[in-house]
Amino acid sequence: MAMNDADLRFLLGVVAVLEGELLVRNIDQAVANHMVQVLRDERLLAADAGVPELRLALSNLGLRLHAALGDGGMYADSDDGVTMHWFAFPSRQQAEAFTRQLGSEQPWAIKEGNTVVVTVTDLPLSERFEALRDRLTRNAEEHGGEPRGWGW
Repeated sequence: MAMNDADLRFLLGVVAVLEGELLVRNIDQAVANHMVQVLRDERLLAADAGVPELRLALSNLGLRLHAALGDGGMYADSDDGVTMHWFAFPSRQQAEAFTRQLGSEQPWAIKEGNTVVVTVTDLPLSERFEALRDRLTRNAEEHGGEPRGWGW
Protein backbone atom coordinates (compact mmCIF):
# COMPACT_ATOMS: atom_id res chain seq x y z
CA MET A 1 0.00 0.00 0.00
CA ALA A 2 1.40 3.38 -1.03
CA MET A 3 1.43 6.47 1.14
CA ASN A 4 -1.04 9.18 0.25
CA ASP A 5 -1.03 12.94 0.88
CA ALA A 6 -2.93 12.55 4.17
CA ASP A 7 -0.23 10.16 5.43
CA LEU A 8 2.49 12.60 4.39
CA ARG A 9 0.71 15.55 6.06
CA PHE A 10 0.32 13.53 9.26
CA LEU A 11 4.02 12.57 9.25
CA LEU A 12 4.94 16.18 8.57
CA GLY A 13 2.95 17.20 11.65
CA VAL A 14 4.66 14.56 13.78
CA VAL A 15 8.08 15.68 12.57
CA ALA A 16 7.23 19.34 13.24
CA VAL A 17 6.05 18.55 16.78
CA LEU A 18 9.17 16.52 17.51
CA GLU A 19 11.44 19.27 16.21
CA GLY A 20 9.57 21.92 18.18
CA GLU A 21 9.63 19.89 21.38
CA LEU A 22 13.37 19.34 20.96
CA LEU A 23 13.92 23.08 20.55
CA VAL A 24 12.11 23.87 23.79
CA ARG A 25 13.76 20.93 25.53
CA ASN A 26 10.45 19.26 26.24
CA ILE A 27 11.53 15.75 25.21
CA ASP A 28 13.05 13.43 27.76
CA GLN A 29 16.81 13.18 27.17
CA ALA A 30 16.63 9.36 27.08
CA VAL A 31 14.00 9.52 24.33
CA ALA A 32 16.05 12.04 22.34
CA ASN A 33 19.18 9.92 22.74
CA HIS A 34 17.25 6.84 21.58
CA MET A 35 16.09 8.68 18.44
CA VAL A 36 19.70 9.73 17.79
CA GLN A 37 20.88 6.14 18.18
CA VAL A 38 18.21 4.79 15.82
CA LEU A 39 19.25 7.33 13.16
CA ARG A 40 22.93 6.49 13.75
CA ASP A 41 22.15 2.77 13.35
CA GLU A 42 20.36 3.51 10.07
CA ARG A 43 23.35 5.64 9.01
CA LEU A 44 21.13 8.71 8.75
CA LEU A 45 23.29 10.49 11.34
CA ALA A 46 27.04 10.37 11.82
CA ALA A 47 28.44 8.23 14.63
CA ASP A 48 29.31 11.34 16.67
CA ALA A 49 25.94 13.06 16.12
CA GLY A 50 23.83 14.24 19.02
CA VAL A 51 20.57 16.05 19.70
CA PRO A 52 21.55 19.18 17.68
CA GLU A 53 22.06 17.00 14.61
CA LEU A 54 18.78 15.18 15.34
CA ARG A 55 16.95 18.53 15.25
CA LEU A 56 18.62 19.35 11.94
CA ALA A 57 17.72 15.90 10.53
CA LEU A 58 14.08 16.39 11.56
CA SER A 59 14.01 19.81 9.93
CA ASN A 60 15.36 18.42 6.68
CA LEU A 61 12.94 15.47 6.82
CA GLY A 62 10.12 17.99 7.13
CA LEU A 63 11.41 19.84 4.08
CA ARG A 64 11.52 16.57 2.10
CA LEU A 65 7.94 15.80 3.19
CA HIS A 66 6.87 19.26 1.99
CA ALA A 67 8.55 18.54 -1.35
CA ALA A 68 6.79 15.15 -1.58
CA LEU A 69 3.49 16.95 -1.04
CA GLY A 70 4.32 19.32 -3.89
CA ASP A 71 4.70 22.41 -1.75
CA GLY A 72 8.50 22.29 -1.54
CA GLY A 73 8.80 25.46 -3.61
CA MET A 74 7.45 27.39 -0.63
CA TYR A 75 10.37 26.29 1.56
CA ALA A 76 14.16 26.18 1.48
CA ASP A 77 15.73 23.13 -0.15
CA SER A 78 17.52 22.26 3.07
CA ASP A 79 18.19 23.50 6.58
CA ASP A 80 21.92 24.15 7.07
CA GLY A 81 21.51 25.04 10.73
CA VAL A 82 22.39 28.71 10.26
CA THR A 83 20.28 30.99 12.45
CA MET A 84 19.69 34.73 12.64
CA HIS A 85 19.53 36.49 16.02
CA TRP A 86 17.83 39.87 16.37
CA PHE A 87 18.77 42.50 18.97
CA ALA A 88 16.97 45.84 19.33
CA PHE A 89 18.67 49.01 20.60
CA PRO A 90 17.24 52.39 21.60
CA SER A 91 19.73 54.25 19.42
CA ARG A 92 21.95 53.74 16.40
CA GLN A 93 25.00 54.57 18.57
CA GLN A 94 24.19 51.74 20.98
CA ALA A 95 23.69 49.32 18.09
CA GLU A 96 27.04 50.37 16.61
CA ALA A 97 28.77 49.91 19.99
CA PHE A 98 27.39 46.37 20.14
CA THR A 99 28.64 45.60 16.63
CA ARG A 100 32.10 46.99 17.43
CA GLN A 101 32.27 44.48 20.26
CA LEU A 102 31.30 41.72 17.79
CA GLY A 103 34.06 42.68 15.37
CA SER A 104 34.38 40.11 12.62
CA GLU A 105 33.74 37.14 14.92
CA GLN A 106 30.14 36.72 13.69
CA PRO A 107 28.58 38.15 10.53
CA TRP A 108 26.16 40.95 11.44
CA ALA A 109 24.15 43.79 9.93
CA ILE A 110 22.33 46.81 11.34
CA LYS A 111 18.79 46.98 10.00
CA GLU A 112 16.11 49.66 10.20
CA GLY A 113 15.00 50.62 13.64
CA ASN A 114 18.42 50.09 15.24
CA THR A 115 18.08 46.32 15.06
CA VAL A 116 21.22 44.24 14.76
CA VAL A 117 20.96 40.85 13.06
CA VAL A 118 23.75 38.40 13.90
CA THR A 119 24.31 35.22 11.86
CA VAL A 120 25.18 32.13 13.91
CA THR A 121 26.48 28.94 12.32
CA ASP A 122 26.56 26.75 15.43
CA LEU A 123 23.65 24.30 15.55
CA PRO A 124 20.74 25.16 17.83
CA LEU A 125 20.78 23.00 20.99
CA SER A 126 24.56 22.66 20.87
CA GLU A 127 26.65 23.89 23.79
CA ARG A 128 28.47 26.34 21.51
CA PHE A 129 25.16 27.78 20.26
CA GLU A 130 23.83 28.25 23.79
CA ALA A 131 27.06 29.83 25.03
CA LEU A 132 27.20 32.23 22.06
CA ARG A 133 23.54 33.17 22.39
CA ASP A 134 24.03 33.89 26.10
CA ARG A 135 27.15 35.96 25.40
CA LEU A 136 25.43 37.94 22.62
CA THR A 137 22.49 38.63 24.93
CA ARG A 138 24.76 39.83 27.75
CA ASN A 139 26.73 42.04 25.35
CA ALA A 140 23.53 43.52 23.90
CA GLU A 141 22.19 44.25 27.37
CA GLU A 142 25.48 45.96 28.30
CA HIS A 143 24.81 48.36 25.42
CA GLY A 144 21.16 48.97 26.31
CA GLY A 145 19.81 46.43 23.84
CA GLU A 146 17.57 43.46 24.21
CA PRO A 147 17.17 40.17 22.35
CA ARG A 148 14.20 39.96 20.01
CA GLY A 149 14.45 36.27 19.24
CA TRP A 150 16.16 34.03 16.73
CA GLY A 151 15.13 31.90 13.81
CA TRP A 152 15.93 30.75 10.33
